[in-house]
Formats: sequence, C-alpha cells, structure tokens
Amino acid sequence: MADAPESTRDASGLPVDSGKLVTLFWEDFAVGDVFVAPWGRTITEAHVLAFSGVTGDFQHLHTDEIYASKSQFGGRIAHGPLTAVTGLGLQVYTQVWRNAMAFLEERHEYRLPVHIGDTVFSAMHVLETKPTKRPDRGVVQFRNDLTNQHNEIVCVSHYTMMIRRRPSDAD
Repeated sequence: MADAPESTRDASGLPVDSGKLVTLFWEDFAVGDVFVAPWGRTITEAHVLAFSGVTGDFQHLHTDEIYASKSQFGGRIAHGPLTAVTGLGLQVYTQVWRNAMAFLEERHEYRLPVHIGDTVFSAMHVLETKPTKRPDRGVVQFRNDLTNQHNEIVCVSHYTMMIRRRPSDAD
C-alpha cells in the first residue's frame, strides 16, 4: 500500500486500499490499514434530541440552550456516546463490518466537544489481528479517529471485533 495514489489516501496522507472493501474477511485486515468513511455526518439538533429520548439522558448541556450557553462550551453539545456511535456508523459505508460476528469490546476517549452543526469524519485504523481457536473466525482491534470539520480529533474509539474468516471455498 505504500505506493497508493493520492486518491486513495486519507486526510492525514495514510494509504487506504479501497480494493479490499468487497473482501473484508479476517485475513484481509493488516496492521496499519486505514479505512476512511467516504463522507462525514453533521450532528443536528434532531440527532441530539433523539439520542436523549432513546437513552433518557436529558442533561442540561445537551438540551438546555440557556444553561449550556453559560457553560465553558458556549452552547449545547452532543452526548459523547452519540459522537462515538456516529463514527462507528460512518464505517458501515466502508464495509469494515461486512463479516463482523461479534462486538467484543469498546472504549472511548472524548477529546473535544461536538456542537450542534459540527460535522464528524471517521478514519478506522487496524491495530492488531489475532487468530482464535475456532477456524471460522479471528479478532481485530481497531482505533477509530473522529475529527470535526476543522480536522481536530474530537473522539478516539477503540473496538475489538470478532470477524469471520474466509471460507475455504471462497479462496
């Protein structure tokens, strides 16, 4: 992937192999691979209110503009988990999860607030691949870097996924 053309590089210049997207079995992931979602998502008031309703989290920083405008954030912000799950959802478009069997672990680091109207972008990095005792699956550890429209990292998510291995008849 070192000789990837400019059109297959993410915003930081890392190579992205879009040819892998249709064949993402466990064997296809390599440490250092980066999968960049093809577009971002602008966080709207509807996203924040829907997330509040689903989770029951109506904390003032998310739902009360007067309160939030007097805070260090200067206005309402998205829930941290809403930001993280938005980045995870953006990866659906890369086909990274095409052969996912189980979501084993997740952890998030929230670096900057995401305000209503901010656009979030996702770049998923492969950190580690491990075989399992079962021949039909392996484990992949990912780091998902979420940036805003200013290219500032707003959230770093870590995921461990069980991924289906390539069936012997698909070789």
